Amino acid sequence: MKKEVIVAIIVGFSLGLVITYGVYRAQSSLSQKAAKDEASNQPANQDLPVSPILLSITQPMEGSISDQDTVSVGGITQKNTLVTVISPSDHQAVQADELGNFSLDIALESGPNRLTVTSFNEDGSKQEKVINVIYSTYDFESESKE
Repeated sequence: MKKEVIVAIIVGFSLGLVITYGVYRAQSSLSQKAAKDEASNQPANQDLPVSPILLSITQPMEGSISDQDTVSVGGITQKNTLVTVISPSDHQAVQADELGNFSLDIALESGPNRLTVTSFNEDGSKQEKVINVIYSTYDFESESKE
């Protein structure tokens, strides 16, 4: 009887070692596969910094008052980018020239106008600036003379 108990213990111990080794191998292969999948899902140029698009509005000035129902919007951005200008009553698009200069006329509504100027480059990046312009037909000069 003692012989049978020893054989049962050896068989049980061996079976436990085989099962433990199988679980260990399965876990290590799953973690390696997950690490490979994570590495392949990351874009190759992830470490490269994305340079922002230059956009500078030279006209009109922020908060300026116009007595005309249109205003000329101009500025500088990267060369050959698409520039859009959106006002409450109008929207226009223009291509910047080889030096990055752009200019276009946009219609204004009476009162305050929020102009959104956006520059889009070829890879889809964009830069946006907002300026406020007031359109008023009120004659400030005649008021100050009285």
